[in-house]
Amino acid sequence: MPFKQFFKAHFVFIKFAASSLLSTAIDLAFFTLFIYFLEQPFPKMYIILATTIARIISSIVNYTLNKKVVFKENRQVKTAFVRYVLLSIIQMLLSGLLVTYFVKTILPYELITKILVDCSLFFLAFFVQKRFIFPPGEESSFKGQLTKK
Repeated sequence: MPFKQFFKAHFVFIKFAASSLLSTAIDLAFFTLFIYFLEQPFPKMYIILATTIARIISSIVNYTLNKKVVFKENRQVKTAFVRYVLLSIIQMLLSGLLVTYFVKTILPYELITKILVDCSLFFLAFFVQKRFIFPPGEESSFKGQLTKK
């Protein structure tokens, strides 16, 4: 498959990956910042708190990018936003709980552990957003992109 054809066929995923990388950078920066400030006052909950605050900030950026740039969804769809929030909450909880578990049992480095956990959640997030949050519909501008090869 020539590069141009490959790029065109996978353009939505490439945009999703770029959006996710930017959101991940924001998430990790805030996570690191809040780990620093919250570890002393909240020694048992600092990872969950840092994960929650950082994820809220990065999710706002990620939703906006995915809606407007990745999936080019221009309709005002409250259900998409609600689904995205639910997905973010599930991801946030999974990330926080898994990072806490792995830091306490296997790998005592919060940032490295968070990167590994969140990378594993990346593909799940793409599938869920593509199929359930921003599904291709008659009014969606990326409908034809997924079926062309």
